[in-house]
Amino acid sequence: GYKRSLNLSVDLADSKQRLLGAKTLNLLNSNGDPTFLRAVLYSHIARQYIPAPRVNLVRVVINGESWGLYANAEQFNGDFTKE
Repeated sequence: GYKRSLNLSVDLADSKQRLLGAKTLNLLNSNGDPTFLRAVLYSHIARQYIPAPRVNLVRVVINGESWGLYANAEQFNGDFTKE
């Protein structure tokens, strides 16, 4: 399809820059999940019992053009292990 997953780094100009504590945004296109809720619900339930990445839904707009709904999943990196 036309909708691609996006991986955005917010620390290009300043290596210490963060967006709500994250330096990388992993936007998943949720291909194969028409409800867009599978990753969000799994993360919500799993985090009650085990360390699991945070996931939420975001609406992506680039240069005024709506790209649709994406699942924003926390990266498995050093920030995740510190938390």
